[in-house]
Amino acid sequence: MLTPNSTTQHGTGASAFAPIFPPAAWVVAILGAALPSSLPRAGGARSTPPRRAAGFSVADGFAFGTPRAVAFLALFAFCALFSPVARAGYFSCGVDTHLPSSPTVDSDDLRLSFWESWGDLKISPKITFKVPVGFSPIANYQSSRILGVGWSFPLLESAIFAINDREYELRFPTGHRMILEKTKTPGHLSSYGWKAVTSGKTTTAQSSCGWTLVFNGGRLQQLKTPDGAKMEFLRNATGKQWITLNSRTILTYREEFERDTARRIAHLTLQDGRHAVLRFATRPAILEVLEKTSGGTPRKTRRTERVETLASVQWDGKKEVTYTFGPDSLDVFNPEKVSDWRNPSGKEIFHWDSRDGFMTKDNQGEYSILRIDGVRCLKKKFPDGDRVSIRGENADKSKEVVKSENSKNIYLVEKFPNSHPFRGKIKKRHRVSESGAKELVESCIYDENGVVTKHLTDGKWISYSPTKDEAKDAKTGVLLWRKKRDASGRTIEFVSGANHYNIEYSGAKASVSILSPDGTVLEKVQLPTAEIQKIFQ
Repeated sequence: MLTPNSTTQHGTGASAFAPIFPPAAWVVAILGAALPSSLPRAGGARSTPPRRAAGFSVADGFAFGTPRAVAFLALFAFCALFSPVARAGYFSCGVDTHLPSSPTVDSDDLRLSFWESWGDLKISPKITFKVPVGFSPIANYQSSRILGVGWSFPLLESAIFAINDREYELRFPTGHRMILEKTKTPGHLSSYGWKAVTSGKTTTAQSSCGWTLVFNGGRLQQLKTPDGAKMEFLRNATGKQWITLNSRTILTYREEFERDTARRIAHLTLQDGRHAVLRFATRPAILEVLEKTSGGTPRKTRRTERVETLASVQWDGKKEVTYTFGPDSLDVFNPEKVSDWRNPSGKEIFHWDSRDGFMTKDNQGEYSILRIDGVRCLKKKFPDGDRVSIRGENADKSKEVVKSENSKNIYLVEKFPNSHPFRGKIKKRHRVSESGAKELVESCIYDENGVVTKHLTDGKWISYSPTKDEAKDAKTGVLLWRKKRDASGRTIEFVSGANHYNIEYSGAKASVSILSPDGTVLEKVQLPTAEIQKIFQ
């Protein structure tokens, strides 16, 4: 389930303790993990647990003598749900080292691209970069100085550049992209978790969690990780490029021309010693051009031309992986995938509409574009015909549509946009249909610091404050549970349905009172304050 900016679902554990058994048994169930074995159970003397009834719940398990270790773990998870850290949420930070999802759909114009990895680069004990390679049918969308028109080789083409008068695009060496906006201070840019400063030809981008990228003339020159690894991206006048890690070379790229054919070839060597020979040829490509209408207004049109591009890759002298192009398809023979049940021939085939460059089919499924609540989405139908996934996001990241291949539900997630200080935090989540019908299933309200104060989930509103958390039925407003704390943050009251418990502290001792609905004290249990704090903090 999606949660507000990846925060934990609050209160779910509390509602599991249904008020269907005696209050004394309930409190002993909660305190069972901390009670010494010499203390009596509810009702007086200790006795053999009765036989469990059909359909017993987690709560029954506590009351009927579940092992203390299991009870403690469950209680620990319950209490963690209410911690201020859990309520505050978190956001991802730094450089995303995962391979971009494939195919990727651009939220602005729905151009499609696919990605594959040619290997791994071990940067530090905890950080590994993929060697990402991307391709888009529309040549202008991405054109690599290394692999040719339509391709992308981010490790050697990471850059930062202006896309309009107030925004810059940062292309990471891992294939991901980010938009930074100008601030009021000249030469300064920012995005959630990132800041960049330009001085002359040098731009330094830093994340709040310790990543640093240094660009010279817009091209990546140096990268530092939070754990101290230093990568340098170097090139010389002959066209050779290489990457060093703490002064040790981990990737090299150089070009030459074959004597017999006069065609360009390139050599790529990775950290683990793997070596690839890259060969190039011409192919038909869809190009975008600006043409003027009869009225003189410029408009974008597309035409097919032949351009130079990557034609094959041969790793360590083994059989070549070839790329064969038609005006609306790309065939890739990959000998490593011959045994793949989806593709016994070993051939991966990507098809697109030659009129607009939208990908229509590959070995993984068929693709189409649809709109849901104004969000342009990529719909993927898997080869088995039964599974469908949908995903899409608008330009300012304020709306996201998600449907996993194994889910029946489509969710529309409304978030704070990129321009807001709380960017990325979830405001609402709807269950939607392809026609756009919506049903609210989750909502979040935040304070001025971006901390959740009210959360609608599972049919109940949960409210949070420094001294009280409580849940009410979203339709009836009936109180489901409440937890109060004193100025020191210690729990002093807990209410769940008809069950009501007060806690009084006196030095090293604490007293738990079990109350009737009218406030009459039915029973008291004394425990060390430290044990109470372990359970309720």
